[in-house]
Amino acid sequence: MTTDPQEFLDETKIDEETLEESLRAYIFQNSDFLPPGQMRAELIEACGEDPVADVLETLEADPEARSALARALLETSWEVPGEAEKIRSATDHTTEKLPVIELSITAIVLLYGYWLHKTDGMKEHRTTTKTAADGTTTETEVKTYYPFANPLRQIFQRLGW
Repeated sequence: MTTDPQEFLDETKIDEETLEESLRAYIFQNSDFLPPGQMRAELIEACGEDPVADVLETLEADPEARSALARALLETSWEVPGEAEKIRSATDHTTEKLPVIELSITAIVLLYGYWLHKTDGMKEHRTTTKTAADGTTTETEVKTYYPFANPLRQIFQRLGW
């Protein structure tokens, strides 16, 4: 069993498209199989329609950008305990069938993973300040996270994003 992501790529001899498909399956697994439409809706809700559309258009049109992001995700994920085996499993299943995939789905999944990282997987953040009659204040902070965001957040933190 290889301990290095590049050795893994050399050993399995998978091409860039298969790597993207494998990592797409890996992200789906880590997000509890959240549908791409829901990923996109959450991205739009958080960032707006135009920025999301622009980034997705770029990722769909630029194979080098997708490949670079896929390789960075592979390398950083590989270092997280237990994740290399999940990637191996996703790759095994991908190379068994090699289903046809739309680039838009890959782009959405990669962008969604990036967005989860940037927001730390936080669904909601509220701060409430109360002032008592004697003038003292107390601040209460409530953070709600997406339940599947933690593994993806760790991966993208390793990317330096």
